[in-house]
Amino acid sequence: IDGAHSYDYVRSDSLNALRCVRKGGILVWHDYGRAGVNGVSKFLHELADDHDIFSVPGSSIAFMVKRQ
Repeated sequence: IDGAHSYDYVRSDSLNALRCVRKGGILVWHDYGRAGVNGVSKFLHELADDHDIFSVPGSSIAFMVKRQ
């Protein structure tokens, strides 16, 4: 997911993507942890309450495997 970086857009895009991905599918976000694009990190930290979110060290990539 690499679209608009505001929290509201990241949330909307992510929730729509979650509905489209089947169990075992992978969602990947760009710009995680980057200064100035806080909406991505903010939403993923909230999403991590219910899902395992992983980041790729040395990059701005985060991902999750849909379990449900």
